[in-house]
Amino acid sequence: MTSGGSNPTVSIIIPLDCVSVTADKCIRSIIRNTRKISFEIILAGDEKIIMKHSNIDPKGRIVNTITEEKSYTKICNKGLYNRNGKYFVILDPKIKVKRGWLKHMINLMDHDPTIAMVGPKILYQDGKLREAGGIVWRDGTHEPYGQYDDPRKSKYNYVKETDFISAKCLMIRKDVWNWLKGFDTRFEAGGYDVIDLAFQVRRQGFKVKFQPKSTVVLEGHDLYPVDENKGLFYNKWKETLEKEQFPKNQHHFWARDRSGRKKTILMLYMDGPDFDKSTASRMAFHYLTLFVKMDLNVIYAGEAFKRREPYTSILEKMGVEVLCGNSDEKNINEWIKRNAEYIDYAYLIFPFIAQKHINVLRNHTKAKIIYNGCDLFFLREQRNYELLKDPKMLESASKWKSMEMKLIREADVNHTLSTYEKKIVRKLFPEKKVRIVPVFIYDKNQDDSQIKSYMKREGLLFVGTFKHKPNVDGILWFVKNVFPYILRKVSDIKFFIVGSNPPKEIKSLESENIIVTGHVSDQRLESFYKNCRVVVAPLRFGAGVKGKIVEAMRYQVPVVTTRIGAEGFRKIENFIKVALNEKEFAIDVIKLYKQKKLWVKASMRTNRYINKYFSVNAAKKQMRKDIKA
Repeated sequence: MTSGGSNPTVSIIIPLDCVSVTADKCIRSIIRNTRKISFEIILAGDEKIIMKHSNIDPKGRIVNTITEEKSYTKICNKGLYNRNGKYFVILDPKIKVKRGWLKHMINLMDHDPTIAMVGPKILYQDGKLREAGGIVWRDGTHEPYGQYDDPRKSKYNYVKETDFISAKCLMIRKDVWNWLKGFDTRFEAGGYDVIDLAFQVRRQGFKVKFQPKSTVVLEGHDLYPVDENKGLFYNKWKETLEKEQFPKNQHHFWARDRSGRKKTILMLYMDGPDFDKSTASRMAFHYLTLFVKMDLNVIYAGEAFKRREPYTSILEKMGVEVLCGNSDEKNINEWIKRNAEYIDYAYLIFPFIAQKHINVLRNHTKAKIIYNGCDLFFLREQRNYELLKDPKMLESASKWKSMEMKLIREADVNHTLSTYEKKIVRKLFPEKKVRIVPVFIYDKNQDDSQIKSYMKREGLLFVGTFKHKPNVDGILWFVKNVFPYILRKVSDIKFFIVGSNPPKEIKSLESENIIVTGHVSDQRLESFYKNCRVVVAPLRFGAGVKGKIVEAMRYQVPVVTTRIGAEGFRKIENFIKVALNEKEFAIDVIKLYKQKKLWVKASMRTNRYINKYFSVNAAKKQMRKDIKA
């Protein structure tokens, strides 16, 4: 007998319950595709069957468990008795695992102690899907979800709850397995051993989840188990089946991820959302995260209906189904029609997105439609015209106003980020529901002890995407009219201009004192916030609440902005500096930059503001007025 180590992270059992079974391909795939995780492989069955596999692993991680038992359930129970892994994995000998198979299941368990059982996506050798979790119907019958379908479809690629995990490959916490004393050996046929185990896991208050990032391949096209032992299973779980499961072949939409008890919200926005590139995209991502925390069934569709990485995978890991265009999922409006009865809420962001879908939602669903324009586009263009007197901007403002007024009128609820814009909408539509919601939502406060001191910081910072016209105008104005005055007082000061898609006129500003970075990662952006001394938001036109200001306050960096920059914030005057002209802007920056006491006072105030208006609790309070989870 060889040793598998005294304390492996995972104990993997391969039950060999048939004389003709060979497990060498399975074992070699585990050895080849499992990295940085300690494991042991338990070969359990008749001595003659298992001895020929004992020397496959040169590191001696194979443990032989000799048993005369012939049934799968009894072999597993005996083979996993008194094993030391934190997690147990049951693996069919005809399975070959793929790279990362174990890591993704462990990560899911490690990050959520309420999950006790996890299974991977199982493919056939020809690439078709064997299953993505399983469904149990009210009469006790069961089926693999998605068998023979295209595994790339959206509905098979997000982390979700499932009725059961196949015995072909499942992971369970050791403590839970031991508490339940393994499989109920009465269910030795018909696939009910693992189904009963999953039902027992849930009865103990734990979750059973499907992890699509973990992938394994089954050799051959096996026959799915027939419903032997159905009567025994039904009698044991009759009350649960009647209460929690759906009638056979009804409501696959809910049955596939156990979402029947939840409300479903569909968010429509642009691609990604690429939350590291714009304020609106970060807002959309924060809202999706909030909806998950509110225990909603969350579905997202981007404008191009395509996968955008890494954003799509991040959302799927959170449990969000991201609709992508493959096979029968090519058109979002057709998807809405097919699934109309299941959509409780539709959250539409941006007018040019909302106008494409609001009619089909209104005509084919009973969903409450919530429109969030981010800001009033017509107001932004109107202000741009007043500044530059370009007639094209006035024409653009008129077109945007016509579109936005129609959307505001047709939506059930209108969400705005700004107090100023709420007043405008209320004045135009006094009968409509208008609610202020936060542009960003923060889980926890910045720890004051982690905030760098005044003396360790240097430089000015601007953050913003340059696809947004007010940012281009604001930087050009600041560099020409404000920064020269600052340089005369602080000659060695650096100004960091951070944001995606800087045009030529912005790139041309680079000098010894001005650094244009272009797009940066979230990690590097955080570093800028933690190392700069003052953030500037020199905006001369625009609308809505400025995410760059919220973000700066979250990192407790003092801010200097204009009246346009400060517009829409609730009671903001005591928390940031609002300059009325170029000279005042420059003087405010210099004072904050050079006076430590003033800087510290301004820095400490920002945290209180974020806690009050941009925390998870504040966001939930507002959202729950319109969305009942």
